[in-house]
Amino acid sequence: MSFYRLPGGGWMHLNEVKPPRVVPAHERHRWSRVPVRGQAATCKRCGCQKCFRIDYETVYRLAGSTEILTERPPCNGSPKASSP
Repeated sequence: MSFYRLPGGGWMHLNEVKPPRVVPAHERHRWSRVPVRGQAATCKRCGCQKCFRIDYETVYRLAGSTEILTERPPCNGSPKASSP
């Protein structure tokens, strides 16, 4: 733990936060648009839906499923073949 002393304010704790996880390219979603609160976007590769709810919660729904997930699932769609 790291502590920092403020003159005239005493000691304070500096929060040590883990760096964000780097998502591999084959697991990244390609969203159809940037949704605003209360709207949804669809992944162009796998069909997963991402919804920003009005209560500031982000939920995901896999294609063909009614189950709602709170953590981002990896994209299981195959990338489009590129022409040489």
